[in-house]
Order: sequence, then structure tokens, then C-alpha cells
Amino acid sequence: MTIVLTGANRGLGHAILIGLAQSGYDVIACVRNNEKYSEDFASIAKENGVQIHAVECHLDDKESIDACWEEIETLDMDVYGLINCAGIMELKPVLFTSYEDVEQMFRINYFAPFQMCKHMAETVVRRGSGAIVNISSMASMGSQPGGAAYDASKAALNQLTKTLAQELAPFFVRCNAIACGPINTEMFANMGDKEKNKLIKAVALKRAAEPEEIMKTVLFLLSEDSSYITGQILRVDGGAII
Repeated sequence: MTIVLTGANRGLGHAILIGLAQSGYDVIACVRNNEKYSEDFASIAKENGVQIHAVECHLDDKESIDACWEEIETLDMDVYGLINCAGIMELKPVLFTSYEDVEQMFRINYFAPFQMCKHMAETVVRRGSGAIVNISSMASMGSQPGGAAYDASKAALNQLTKTLAQELAPFFVRCNAIACGPINTEMFANMGDKEKNKLIKAVALKRAAEPEEIMKTVLFLLSEDSSYITGQILRVDGGAII
């Protein structure tokens, strides 16, 4: 079976890519520069005996997403799952947030997953089974200063997840999201110490998650072990929201 994955080139997405390959899934990796990562992807594919196809896709451009799916269809692979992992985050007070800031946040964190899910829905409805996993955030389930754009974009992604779960259930397609807490990735490392400490302080386990911990949850939601789970926003946040 084949999984379509966005954000496969680094951080959590790269950990998910490796986990998928180790689990025997073929992967279609949607990245901004398919040639830049071809050597890395080829190495992972060879090591695990799977196929990894890199397809160029600019998630802030609807036409690019549509072209990406046209290419995916030409590959004639058994596409079973979609993981919307790519995302951006910036926290700024409303007074310092422009309309363009909000638009860009939604373009990557909501509009792109929406368009990817729309194409995926057409594919798996024909197939008669499938699974979609959206990477959301614990920020989508609360509020914080500076989160008017980011938190709202992830909350919108949660609602898309629930709606799709209802619409696709008759076709045996499940759709869930993972509301992540802080993850030990480059994005987290680039935060200021004050902001990082604030996030960790809110987590019961007092640490950030390792990407592999989230990856294992993704694999669970793709597998038959979660065959009766759909429409859920699963919190994997170290106890940040209890």
C-alpha cells in the first residue's frame, strides 16, 4: 500500500517517512524540491525495500497541488493513506499580525490540507477503503496570546477532519487528527528559550515529544489496529491538556 505524505523532508515529516518505510509502506513524498531530497529518499527506500517517489508540490499554490495529484495518478500506485504533516507556525499579537500573515498561515495549515484531502477523497472513495491523518496541534484546542492565526488554522483543520470522517465513513475511509504538543524538531529548537520553557511548563511530562513518538501514533491510525477509530482529534501532548 502507498501513503501520500507532505513535509517529508525534515523534522516530524522525515521521522514519519522513515517509520512508514520501516513498516513496509511505499511513500509518495510531496516536497517543494523533489530533486534536492532524491538521494536521501532513495537511500531510505533501498534500506527498507520499498518505493519512495518524490513529487514536487508547493503547498501555498493550489495549481501546484492539483498538478501534484495529476502526477500521483500517473504513478499507478495503490494509494491507501494521506498524512498532512507540513505546516508553519508563527505567534504574533493581533495588533502586529497582518491580513497577509493570517492568509499565509491558513494557506499552508488549512487550504493545502483541504485540497490534498479533496483529491485523496476522490481516490479512496473509488478504492473503497483508506485512512487520512492530519497533524494538528494542542494549540487548536485552547487559546494563547499570539495564536490568532496559527491556533485558528489548526482548529479549522480539526473541523475538516471531523467533517471528512462523517462524509467518508460510508466508503470505509477513516479520518483522524493528532493534536501534538511540543516536538523536539528544528521548529521547536528555533523558538526563544522563554517560549520553549513556557510550553514545557504546561506539559505534565515536562519535556517535548520525540518525533518518533508522534510517528508511532500516525502508524497506529493508519493501521487496522485503529479500524474503529474515526473523526477523532487524538491528543498526543504529554498531558498538556488534562
